[in-house]
Amino acid sequence: MNGPPAPTGQAHAADREHLFFLALLLAFVAWYLWTAAAASPTFSNLILIAPVGAVAIGLLLYIAVAEVTGRHAAAAAKLPAAEAGQPAAAPQGRFRTTSIGTVLALMALFGAFVAAMPYVGFDISTFFFTLATMWLLGERRVAFSLAVALATAIAVSIAALTLLTFPMPLGIARALWSRL
Repeated sequence: MNGPPAPTGQAHAADREHLFFLALLLAFVAWYLWTAAAASPTFSNLILIAPVGAVAIGLLLYIAVAEVTGRHAAAAAKLPAAEAGQPAAAPQGRFRTTSIGTVLALMALFGAFVAAMPYVGFDISTFFFTLATMWLLGERRVAFSLAVALATAIAVSIAALTLLTFPMPLGIARALWSRL
């Protein structure tokens, strides 16, 4: 069930600031893709830029459609406490809120990931970054976290070895890859 129905007589009003920001992001991504293709339309230049740009455009359009159609409005239309005769709580936003400490910790983790790459390798850094990020965001299943971190490290290491034209600093993946 998608939540309680919206009260009758109330129309959904799209958040214009949000739509404007989405339009700016969409324009930037389109400009970035256009300039990358204009600089060099070769496969090796666009191998990473084009797929990421296409996914970004798809996600931005999806968010814009959800904003315009009001898919999120139905769930936030009524507060259950108000129906039960209790005083209504303060309205909650539709976006998940998090502490500034978590955001700063994620930024620090990403900085450590980038700084560790030349010393321990992209594959090992990716494994520990993924594992630490999952733990920080609340995942406590050890086997699941290890499996996701290992699968992510393997996938991005194989992608780096096969798709990129410059050598990535890898800890163990290059040695394993050369034996295959």
